[in-house]
Amino acid sequence: MTKRQRDQGFTLIELLLVIVVLGILATVVVASVTGVTSEAQESSCETDAHVLYTAGEAYFAQRATNSIASTELGADAYELALVSAGFLREPSKYYDLDSSGALTPAANSPCQP
Repeated sequence: MTKRQRDQGFTLIELLLVIVVLGILATVVVASVTGVTSEAQESSCETDAHVLYTAGEAYFAQRATNSIASTELGADAYELALVSAGFLREPSKYYDLDSSGALTPAANSPCQP
């Protein structure tokens, strides 16, 4: 065989080496992305709790009361009262608020108390 006929493609060893290197790189990327998503979840929970606390404090300061009045029923009743009063855009998906402004994690919430 002449040299020209042998240089038509990659050898099996070269292909296996490339596949192994790509596998190692993929493992590193997946491991680093997993850490980022859990940090983002924690940050989202902290931000949501802070926003609810601030909205409740603003409600209490403006109304000069120590409880949130609500005509709604259900887990988001007091959050909906803050929405209708203009202190929140939407109810929290991570926490429930009671009439005194205390926060408890919602059902199936990834947030820790």
